[in-house]
Amino acid sequence: MNNFDERERVLLPAFPRRGSRADQKKVAQPPLNGADGAVGKVRIALRNLFSKVQTAPSAPVMVASLHFLDRRSHPALERRGVKPLALLFLLLMTACDAVISEPPDIQDLRESRPVGDTKELAVDLKYDVGQLEIAKASDDNLFSFDLQYDKRRYDPKFNFNGGDRASMRLEMNSLHNGFGSGRGHENDLTLRLSDKVTLDLDLSTGVSESRLEMSNLKVRRMHLRGGVGKTEVTFDKPSGQAMDSLDVESGVGELIIHGLGNTQVSRLDLKGGVGHTEIDFTGDLGMTRNDANIKVGVGQIRLTIPRDADVEIEAEGSFLSNISAPSFERNGRTYTHRGDGGAKIHIRVQSGIGGVEVELI
Repeated sequence: MNNFDERERVLLPAFPRRGSRADQKKVAQPPLNGADGAVGKVRIALRNLFSKVQTAPSAPVMVASLHFLDRRSHPALERRGVKPLALLFLLLMTACDAVISEPPDIQDLRESRPVGDTKELAVDLKYDVGQLEIAKASDDNLFSFDLQYDKRRYDPKFNFNGGDRASMRLEMNSLHNGFGSGRGHENDLTLRLSDKVTLDLDLSTGVSESRLEMSNLKVRRMHLRGGVGKTEVTFDKPSGQAMDSLDVESGVGELIIHGLGNTQVSRLDLKGGVGHTEIDFTGDLGMTRNDANIKVGVGQIRLTIPRDADVEIEAEGSFLSNISAPSFERNGRTYTHRGDGGAKIHIRVQSGIGGVEVELI
């Protein structure tokens, strides 16, 4: 029925069919047209591709996916709304990853610029896959970075514009248009920034583990987008520059922010997808008026708040979420704590599925 060669038969699991063999032989198979014809052509092309990558680790997945593409063999999939074309994207990613399974070609890229007369620096970083570390520069450089990357899969682009208001941009471009580009664990970037200038940061990460040591850096605005992995941001010491805004968008994984009070940030906007989120509001708050919006889809949220601050928390959520704030006064979905009249923190928190834990220290 499916014209698989003997190699495919060995790798494929057995899928039961309804009816007897005699009944199956009586059913005529119509020619494939339209979308089915496209699927058929893709199946033929991918079989040819499989013959070239049969030793790749992903080969069994490819063959099994090809078998699923024959919807006539699995009418139950159709009844459940699973379309053959819906499997193509995953299959193509698997196939292309197999094709570019060559060992990595590690290259180094290093750049730096002196501070000079620069007063402000805007940083635009797009880093899809790998390890990322950001820290304070220990010399007179405005910035410096060391990048190790896989030349077979990525082509980094760097641009710098000097002046009083300087800007730098670093982007990791995949050479495979998204297919097979997930293999980038060999990429490693260390970015060092000056503590002598005001910083505006726009940081985007994909599948990565990121450690952002922002202590002493004069960050005015920061926009952080995370994809999959762990992101840890630390503000252990005040910088003397009050932060205007901190916008965080996290995808799947773990997000931890330490010492947020040291930034004296006016506005925090956090949107999380799935995972664990910790935000520590402690630090040198001064007379800060902090307005925070926190929204997480699925997962746990932990908030650590200094006891001497005046705090009001407005909680929203489904019946699958709950909030634990034992040291707060509760009035419906509003939780309040009276400190010594100094800093004021107003938090709106929304959780879909999970819980919110608030601790005063």
